[in-house]
Amino acid sequence: MRIMLLIFLLLFSTCLQSASGDLIWSYKTGNFNYGTPYVVDGVLYVGSGDHKIYALNALTGSLIWSYETDGMIHAGCIVDNGILFIGSFDRNMYAMNASTGSPIWAYPTRDAIRSTPAVSNGIVYFGSADNSIYAVDVETGNQIWEYETDYDVTSSPVCYNSTVYNGSWDGNIYAINASNGQLKWKYLTTDWIISGATIYDSVVYFGCDDGFVYALNSSNGGFRWRYETKNRINSSPATSDSTVFIGSNDSYFYAIDTVTGQLKWKANLSYPVYLSSAGISDGYAYIGCSGKTLYALNKHDGKIMWQYKTTGEIFSSIFCHDSKVYFSSKDQYIYCLDATVLNLLVPNGGEIWEAGSTQEIKWDASANYNDFKIEYTTDAGNSWIYIANVTGVKNHLWTVPQTPSDACLMKITSGSTIEQSDNFFTIYSTVGFKEKNFSSSIPLKTVISPNPFNRQLYFRSSDSARIYSLTGQLIKILKPGNYNIDTSSWKPGVYIFKSLNYTKRMIKISS
Repeated sequence: MRIMLLIFLLLFSTCLQSASGDLIWSYKTGNFNYGTPYVVDGVLYVGSGDHKIYALNALTGSLIWSYETDGMIHAGCIVDNGILFIGSFDRNMYAMNASTGSPIWAYPTRDAIRSTPAVSNGIVYFGSADNSIYAVDVETGNQIWEYETDYDVTSSPVCYNSTVYNGSWDGNIYAINASNGQLKWKYLTTDWIISGATIYDSVVYFGCDDGFVYALNSSNGGFRWRYETKNRINSSPATSDSTVFIGSNDSYFYAIDTVTGQLKWKANLSYPVYLSSAGISDGYAYIGCSGKTLYALNKHDGKIMWQYKTTGEIFSSIFCHDSKVYFSSKDQYIYCLDATVLNLLVPNGGEIWEAGSTQEIKWDASANYNDFKIEYTTDAGNSWIYIANVTGVKNHLWTVPQTPSDACLMKITSGSTIEQSDNFFTIYSTVGFKEKNFSSSIPLKTVISPNPFNRQLYFRSSDSARIYSLTGQLIKILKPGNYNIDTSSWKPGVYIFKSLNYTKRMIKISS
């Protein structure tokens, strides 16, 4: 038997989003900024194009100390055991007392340092535009080893399993023994590597000027996959929940499956992502672009939740800490934005849940949200029904009640913040059906076929069938044949279609 249902479907939705992205503070430096802020123990550290290293109160933005080098600072920094490490265009890698800003030592290379250092086991690792990757003792500033590539090294190293991974403009990514500087392996791409590497589940991920995102085995450099964008990639990857997040000069921000290399989603930012790398926190991905905008996206589906405009391009990577987002801009400012998050994940619209089944309500929330009130509605928000109060969790198992409706919404409240489903979900019930073996697993039939004349359901079958409401009320008996059914008088909503051989479908009639 063949059954064809053609419904002219108009979508309906409702939306109430909790908003964030408010400016907490900004601090003006003396020149444009490329450097990525780093926050530890309540202090923000960042370098600037005005040659200075700044230490600011991370809560207020007030200056604690500054130190002037002899060159611009484009690199990020790191603090380890009370020592700040940062490189400068004056060719030096600096080690400084993080509390006072007093220099401890400066290690000279032969060209500008734009590489953000990494520290592991008492050694600081970094690259230089003099073509080399360096390992220097964190306490003395003495060189432990130097590895020379064939071109500039501006990408940032990452340490993993006694190995340093670093890319070069010569097109290679290098895996070097962290203790003695001996090469373990290298992998040749087809263009410069400016993107830093990241390690996730023993796999090395990085971008390349050839437009590809690469995934290699960390142990031997074996190829796993690569994903092609439409322009060069200078942005470094961020990883979370089996996903690689990375921006491209093609103006898109990508989310790629770490295992398969398949695209999960991509978001059009309208302007290239030159150097900015994503910060990931509380279910959001944050990224800057040359369009002078910081974007906050839902990391699960790429939806842009909010955006913040500056007056300069954003080359800085994004640092997330304590429900705040920190970054710098070419407009000379360092920014701190509110990044509190309360975001309902499930149900968020389109789900079809059977009454009596157990379903998981899920949400993302930042640390400042701890107590949650859960409610739902079956009448598009005219009245709300209490479910539960929960503390310290981000999910709740719910036994779906016998309240059939296709205008259901879920609502999560924490303090004065309210977050609810983007669109309606459906609760259906099989109570009242007389036929035996009525399956609880009923797919939604959504064949969209524009019908400019009238709203009709097209039926073709050699057997009879029936259409029920969500509550089990018989709406219409369909005799065998091939004909149109006028649904213009039907109440908009979801209906259950059932043939006599127990074939089930859900159909939606819209106004």
